[in-house]
Amino acid sequence: MHSGIDGTNMVHGAVRRAPGWAARRKLREGRAGSGYTRDMSKELTQVGGASLRLRLRNGGELGPGKIDLLEHLARERSISGAARAMGMAYRKAWLMIDDLNQMFAEPVVRTFPGRSQGAGGAELTAFGERVIALFRAAERRTRDAVALQLVELEDAVNPQRHAEGTLPSQRSDAC
Repeated sequence: MHSGIDGTNMVHGAVRRAPGWAARRKLREGRAGSGYTRDMSKELTQVGGASLRLRLRNGGELGPGKIDLLEHLARERSISGAARAMGMAYRKAWLMIDDLNQMFAEPVVRTFPGRSQGAGGAELTAFGERVIALFRAAERRTRDAVALQLVELEDAVNPQRHAEGTLPSQRSDAC
């Protein structure tokens, strides 16, 4: 078996995707059942761009979605407020925060139960702010590192291909 950098595995010439590949793709494309839509203002995969996902040695993954959630949490000061601002289900946001807190030796987010009594909420720790800064710096460096290659690839794209991934002649609504 040969593992590709895109999460695929080659077995006897057939491509097998890693478990969870389809779900991760739906999340990236904003098609997940939880209503998750990524904050596109900071997304690098807009027309022409690159996206960074860090895989840590303990198996944790850190990408733009979790960082966007942390930035929204810093503004909203609650997990539910951050989830609402991103169009994400509260449970999904809570699970992502829990994953972040377990990923590192120090907590990234500190929560305060009792929101219904007005005393609850959540806040980034100093380490959480550092995680955001480190990720955004790595993102900038990645964008700068691939800029020349991206320009060449963009020059070679098929201008008739639609964002949905079909050519006009393949679309059912094409005349």
